[in-house]
Amino acid sequence: MSIKNFTTSCHFQFIFQKSNLGITLLDLDGNILDANEKYLKLINSNKEDIFKKSLFEFIDNTNIEILKKSFDKLIDKKSLTFNIELKKAITKDNFLWFDVHGSSIEESEEIKYIVLFLEDITEIKKLKEENLKKEQILIQQLKLAQMGEMIDAIAHQWKQPLNIITTNLLNFTLELELKDIKLKGVGELNSEISSQIKHMVDTLDKFRGFFRPNKYRTNFNLFNIIQNTINLVKDEFIKENINIKIIGDKNLNIFGVETEFKHIILNIINNSKDAFKEQKIEDKKIVFYLKKNINIDILEIEDNAGGVPKNIVNKIFQANFTTKKKGTGIGLYMSKNIIESMNGKISVKNIKNGSKFIIEIQK
Repeated sequence: MSIKNFTTSCHFQFIFQKSNLGITLLDLDGNILDANEKYLKLINSNKEDIFKKSLFEFIDNTNIEILKKSFDKLIDKKSLTFNIELKKAITKDNFLWFDVHGSSIEESEEIKYIVLFLEDITEIKKLKEENLKKEQILIQQLKLAQMGEMIDAIAHQWKQPLNIITTNLLNFTLELELKDIKLKGVGELNSEISSQIKHMVDTLDKFRGFFRPNKYRTNFNLFNIIQNTINLVKDEFIKENINIKIIGDKNLNIFGVETEFKHIILNIINNSKDAFKEQKIEDKKIVFYLKKNINIDILEIEDNAGGVPKNIVNKIFQANFTTKKKGTGIGLYMSKNIIESMNGKISVKNIKNGSKFIIEIQK
């Protein structure tokens, strides 16, 4: 049967006109011989523009190799059909996805044509990606909850021996006093040890509170939340010689989940700390600015860690995007979701010598 007779046959035309799939008929070199209206609509073209042109002209370069290999398998009779997913770029960050089924058509046991069936699966792919993002967030939250349980267990195990050390130290000091034994520096040593024990107990309590799951929304003081979060990592930041300041309205209150907001702050300042190391900055500074407007509360977090590279500054809030070798790419994405759930938005821009994160919460 000739190509003309084949494409004008009743069965073929019925499938062509009634199918919800895009259908195109190709020769063995991949040149387009015919296509139905659904196919033309999917690729946003018309018959005059595509007739006898190579299919590969309308396919993204990243897909050409896999499609050619699939064609070769059909032509060599190594497979009867193939099924692949192809994407077509609409803009730099926007794609259409197609599910493509291919099959060969024989004449006298010789393969003459290839027919492709296209289905637009863009929405399905987007839904899968969204579900994957949600799943990753749930996994991250589960990890945090498990970490909280571990810290609870550690705190429970540590507090008893710390209490014993404190009691023994007190008994030792009292015994010296009762026997009127005066040793140089005992008082200062007692105060220093007691202070360090108190610091350890307080730190354990703060971490237990930080990781304890809590979804209750309340009005909380932003200055206090920032200060409490900084205290969690104070020792590490002092060791790294990172100077942190909080400037602005200390009476600024916002409505949300305290522990979630602490995670946002910790994530941002830890990113700054990593950038300081990477860029080998000596005079390291992080500054929080608290601002109150009529309809909006604003928190700005600035550092002088060199800024975000221009080619990724618009991508850092995307799920799975990370520049770190061991990064998950979920921290800033989670932060964005949390802020948006508080009727707010988060953005970042580069400033002189560093970057500025801007969190805006509608009142």
